Amino acid sequence: MKDMKKDKEKLIKDLRKNSKENIDILARRNGCSRQKIWRMIKDLEKKIIWGHTIVFSRELLGLKHFIITMDFNTKPLSEKFRLEKIQRTISEELEKQMKNISLDCFYFAHGPHDIFIEISAKGIKDAVNARNLICREIGDCIKDITVSEILFNLVENGIRNPEIKKFKDFYRD
Repeated sequence: MKDMKKDKEKLIKDLRKNSKENIDILARRNGCSRQKIWRMIKDLEKKIIWGHTIVFSRELLGLKHFIITMDFNTKPLSEKFRLEKIQRTISEELEKQMKNISLDCFYFAHGPHDIFIEISAKGIKDAVNARNLICREIGDCIKDITVSEILFNLVENGIRNPEIKKFKDFYRD
């Protein structure tokens, strides 16, 4: 059982780097048969893999990367009410209203900020419009909401940026 857990952990690490990797290559790399790899992937898809995605260059698509951070106010609200409000911010209905915006990630956190929302948008104007839509939806729960532009991704979804050399451009005199 321990070996199976280690096999799955190693396979997950490989799949995070390239979820479309050839099963034969995964089998070789993990020291398993291709049938075992296939069964493990199917099992992981039922239990822990939410989906398969790509990591892409926003810059080449004319998009920018933003993070919206939110802090809840101290106004006493029931957890159920707050949860309903948060769920509305990630509803498909609200996402349709956010033209020119892709909702990339939504995190509920414990720390200095309560919510982190990652979006891709054509520019700051679209990101601010997204913030305004969110405020309209759950504004009575929010103490503070900010929009920050991500200038450079060094690593995303476990993938190192292949254009890492461009990072030096941010520190030129």
